[in-house]
Amino acid sequence: MNWARPTSVRRRMKSASGWLVPEREPIGACFSGGVDSGAVFLLTYHLMLKGGMNPARLKAFTLDLDKAPTSGKARRFLDTLGLGLFHEP
Repeated sequence: MNWARPTSVRRRMKSASGWLVPEREPIGACFSGGVDSGAVFLLTYHLMLKGGMNPARLKAFTLDLDKAPTSGKARRFLDTLGLGLFHEP
């Protein structure tokens, strides 16, 4: 199975839209600012917008241990996309 094919990605996105929690519940994503957590966060954000949901429910949580660079990396990732308001360190 080739996960990188556009048709395969679109099909998975459609099936994933049914996984989101009820309309009034918050949605949290574990977020490091890396490629994997960035993809999960952006896909969730996209599905929420496409589904007419309020994106203010979405939060990107970063675990900050001993001033590790993860929090800064995560902040830069979201700020670059204009989505810094979703970051919850």
